Amino acid sequence: ALTGLPATDAAIVLDIGGTLDGYGSDITRTLWVTGGDPGRGPDERFRHLFAVLHAAQAAATRAAVDGASCQSVDAAAREIIDGEGYGEAFFHRTGHGIGLEGHEDPYLVAGNDLPLAAGMAFSVEPGIYLAGRYGARIEDIVVCGPDGPIVLNEAPRELYVVEGLADDHIGVITKMHHCAVDGVSGAELMVNLFDLSPEGRDIEPPEDRTPEPIPSDLQMVGHALASRARR
Repeated sequence: ALTGLPATDAAIVLDIGGTLDGYGSDITRTLWVTGGDPGRGPDERFRHLFAVLHAAQAAATRAAVDGASCQSVDAAAREIIDGEGYGEAFFHRTGHGIGLEGHEDPYLVAGNDLPLAAGMAFSVEPGIYLAGRYGARIEDIVVCGPDGPIVLNEAPRELYVVEGLADDHIGVITKMHHCAVDGVSGAELMVNLFDLSPEGRDIEPPEDRTPEPIPSDLQMVGHALASRARR
């Protein structure tokens, strides 16, 4: 159940995952809960922290090319975070392999000179965490393709500013399941999941954007959680 969640003025790092035909997937997005009070939105330091994280995650993803060492991908994220003074607040590896196991080779971490090869699948998930205050993480599953990285997650990576989370976790799961089977876009799934009005998002998709099919990683999460709720 969703218990112990802050009601207002706080960041939430939401990490969800599931399996499909034995293969795992993950996604992490960061939210800020206002409790319905616009004056309790993220402060300037958190917005800066998140902007740094967003840039670092994008840089690490771009670095995940065929032949690049695992540690070079980690370094791509760390260079940006270190440069903005948050180095000590990024205290875990940038990513891990994922497939039949939730955590497996290749590990994107300093000291691992294993070269990436086409077909490898792994997470790219740097994070910044300020002790006693707040933290943020962005995670995608990426496949090393022959012509560059292929990002499997399509849900927007921007900071979500929301009024609150649904109290009934079954209701949340049901929303996820219905979104998955109805084939809505990744952005619409996030809106439904967090009871988020369109004007609540920091960055809006263009009005003329044609909705894309829901990404498979989110679809498998929806079905996995819905199946668990029915047991």
